[in-house]
Amino acid sequence: MPKANHWPRLKPQYRLPAKLIGSTLLVAAIATFYLATTAHPHKVRLAPDITQQVLPPAASASVPKLVDQEPIFPEAALIRRQLHQYLTQVTATADVSVSFANLAPQANSPAAKRADDPLNTAGSVKVNALGTRLRLAGSSTHLAIAAYLSHLQATGAKTWTASDSAGMKMMLANNGPYYANTILQRYGKVTLNRYLEKLGLTPPFSYVAEDQTTTNDLVSLLRLLADQQPPFAHRQMQRRIRRDLQAQVRRNGICAGVKQLLPQAQVQNITGQLGYSMSDAAIVTLPDGHRFMLAIMTTSPTADFNQIQAIAKAVTHVVYFRG
Repeated sequence: MPKANHWPRLKPQYRLPAKLIGSTLLVAAIATFYLATTAHPHKVRLAPDITQQVLPPAASASVPKLVDQEPIFPEAALIRRQLHQYLTQVTATADVSVSFANLAPQANSPAAKRADDPLNTAGSVKVNALGTRLRLAGSSTHLAIAAYLSHLQATGAKTWTASDSAGMKMMLANNGPYYANTILQRYGKVTLNRYLEKLGLTPPFSYVAEDQTTTNDLVSLLRLLADQQPPFAHRQMQRRIRRDLQAQVRRNGICAGVKQLLPQAQVQNITGQLGYSMSDAAIVTLPDGHRFMLAIMTTSPTADFNQIQAIAKAVTHVVYFRG
């Protein structure tokens, strides 16, 4: 094929006007795009760039439906990029940390039957912003205590009692400190820290300062819990912990944000609040069977759970509302 600059020139009297040539090329491009997308309806279609607008708590007037529309399966890389853009925006002031990771969908659910959906592969969309930043944990460390207790139960090192069940529920569902402090005193913070380090987590407990954790560590624990992996391998304990998280009394953060979009979503979460620091970490199951984990921590005099709610809503929208 001859090079572009070797094409024969038209004589001056036969040259088309530049505007006409530009219009013709534009029409041809639009026609090509239309034919390509209609001929292959399951090819990737870019979602509206929600990363350019942070959804406030009240912005729920017009939300696209997740169901009752033709499934569209964008590549995981596209979702990761858009989510990363949004999280970069929302954490720009460094007073917020966010970690997200998708789980495999529920077995036999509508989501699980979509073989070409990239969100069906656990971890295909895993994004965090400031996810390793240590922040005051409050009662969110109760999940780490539950992990250690589950380990003791699975290895036969502890006999579980009705009192333990009541204490666990008060600790996880009501954020009560009494049972958590009893466990820490009995086994020691050093012992728990050493065990959690073996799981690859940053030791959260301290004798000289307030306990701290990260959103990445909260998501890591939730993944082990969701997959029934050690230390949550004891099936009865795993179910008990998830049931207690389902009964969490503080539902105005991640739970409220997700349910603004999908009221039938199931949320199992653990929350914390200490001074200006607030946290929420959850396993979320959407009505079609998609599942994900989300952890949000904030540290600011103006922080509240409405901020966490708005972030949770926006993250859910970016990842699961396509087209």
